[in-house]
Amino acid sequence: MVFECVKCDLTVKGELVAEYSYSLDDIFFEKTKYTILKCPQCFGPAIVKSEGELQRDGDYDWRRSQIFPQEEFHVNPAIPQKLRDALLESLKCYRGKSFTGTAVMCRRTLEGFCREKDINESNLLKGLQKLKENGEINDQLYEWADQLRLTGNEAAHNIDSVFTAEDAKNIVEFTIAILDFSYSFKDKFSNFKNRINR
Repeated sequence: MVFECVKCDLTVKGELVAEYSYSLDDIFFEKTKYTILKCPQCFGPAIVKSEGELQRDGDYDWRRSQIFPQEEFHVNPAIPQKLRDALLESLKCYRGKSFTGTAVMCRRTLEGFCREKDINESNLLKGLQKLKENGEINDQLYEWADQLRLTGNEAAHNIDSVFTAEDAKNIVEFTIAILDFSYSFKDKFSNFKNRINR
């Protein structure tokens, strides 16, 4: 199971230390499981809470959340590795109070997002427009992505630009939201629709 090691600043595959699960009913429609993991690099601990709901096929649909140590931002392991790496680099900029660097790295992440979706337009604006046309992002996310593009341009090309901690935090949050939508929530919603429409 993967988790975010705050000390290493990486998403790592944790080594299982212990696991405890229980159910609030006798039929086991819902289960809660706590997993203690160890980082393979720094040996630091993590606790992941998994809440499972029994599905018609007999398997559980698990929703996982890291409850210790808690990270300010959650980088979804469903996001492809190259994009996760770019996001983690933007988080390093943010934690190091390099807020301009945060904006530039988030823009770079969006460029990588376009490439991951096989969109190779001549500039990011056209790439984002293509993402919207292809249904990868909706109108709201396109607006967010375009503002991130403009903000990244400002950070990269205007030496007089100043970004605050709040600006940088929002930039990271919106970047993560765009990727979560594409790599996690779209699939979850599709699976949900399929289950209830059987």
